[in-house]
Amino acid sequence: MHKLYLSMLLVMVSLVVKAQGELAKPKVRPITTVPCTAEVISIFEYSDRFALLKISEIDTLNPLNLSKGDELLAEFYFSTKAIEGSTKMRGINAGDSISVRIAAKEEAATGQMKYTAFDYSVMESKADVKVPSDDEPHE
Repeated sequence: MHKLYLSMLLVMVSLVVKAQGELAKPKVRPITTVPCTAEVISIFEYSDRFALLKISEIDTLNPLNLSKGDELLAEFYFSTKAIEGSTKMRGINAGDSISVRIAAKEEAATGQMKYTAFDYSVMESKADVKVPSDDEPHE
């Protein structure tokens, strides 16, 4: 009889230890991001994390249901300022055209979408790209 109680106790203790171990493991959930091109409409003056963006190009079948021409307030995961040591994230200004990956999450309290911008790069404007004329030597 004591052996039965002892074996049941051991089984219960092992189940509790196993359950605690599983609770302690962090659950990693991948973030779904969508690549797009956007124009920076404005940067928020007293923040280095928020910008108003207008979508210029995006896949029409994107899971965020964004369309060309949509305007959204995006929180930049890293910063709208230049990131030291990054060759891509050199900071953004109003009027810049950027290539960016955007994620979205619905806010439970308001039902509104919260957009987060990851991994952006400023695209060269057409005015900055110098096209050599026929008179200039080509490299």
